[in-house]
Amino acid sequence: MPFHYLNPLICAFIFALASLSLKRGLVEGAGITRSAFVTNACFFFALLPLWWFFPSPIERSLLWAPAAAGVVAFLGGLFQMTALKVGDVSVATPLLGGKVLFVALFSTLILGNVLPFTWWIGAILAGTGVFFLGQNPGMGKTTNRLGLTIFLSVLSVASFAMMDILIAGWGQRFGFQRFVVLQQVITFGLSMGLIPFFKDSLFKMSSRCWPWLIAGSLLIVVQFYILNWTISTYKDPTAINIFYSSRGIWSVFLVLVVGPYFGNQERGHGWPVLWRRSLGAILLFAAICLVVFENVGSL
Repeated sequence: MPFHYLNPLICAFIFALASLSLKRGLVEGAGITRSAFVTNACFFFALLPLWWFFPSPIERSLLWAPAAAGVVAFLGGLFQMTALKVGDVSVATPLLGGKVLFVALFSTLILGNVLPFTWWIGAILAGTGVFFLGQNPGMGKTTNRLGLTIFLSVLSVASFAMMDILIAGWGQRFGFQRFVVLQQVITFGLSMGLIPFFKDSLFKMSSRCWPWLIAGSLLIVVQFYILNWTISTYKDPTAINIFYSSRGIWSVFLVLVVGPYFGNQERGHGWPVLWRRSLGAILLFAAICLVVFENVGSL
């Protein structure tokens, strides 16, 4: 197995941990729009120095690529934060791991390839996985919330998948570091439009939510840079996202093992719920592997 595939595995664990932290911040009263704004602000200020650390000429004809990546990153982050707010980490994060299906689909549509038969089998497995993620035995009142969580998670992964395609296609040619800086300039600029929708000032947020929100945001930044540097450098977005999709399994595992330390109460749903979510996450992962790697020797 190529050594660089360890990067998305590490990023998957970091993302699952960040999701727990962000969820705690939301529970403590951070709010969706304020959380999205703070996360995008962390991205902007953490990555902005890269513009000077990696000086290189830019192709003005390609400015559209980081701009488009910034727009879809903003949408993906907003949908992701909303999914975490209205739903459970052990539902939203495995679904976010399905991004690779959209990456493969968008790549195929751009290249004009025909979908192989194994993709249809993978789609059935993925649909079954989503079904198990949406099952809450004895908790029928959460049906509508689960449906909304699934819908928002799908919108998020579609947005982030398009971002990956843009980075893989034009990131290295433009200059990866400057690409992501311009992307974050656009994303943060769009985030300014969230300010009128804040339910209250950032300075009036509970002191309890800030540590969780900042920690989760910085973890998201770290895994974002490692993952997308790997995609830009090795130009293998689909395979890299295969390993990254393991974040769904990590999320269920972390909810079970360390969830209470983050104030996460999903373990209290009971073993029947978590067993089904674990099975759903595994089925989604199997579907992704089947779709992308049509023969075992691909890796």
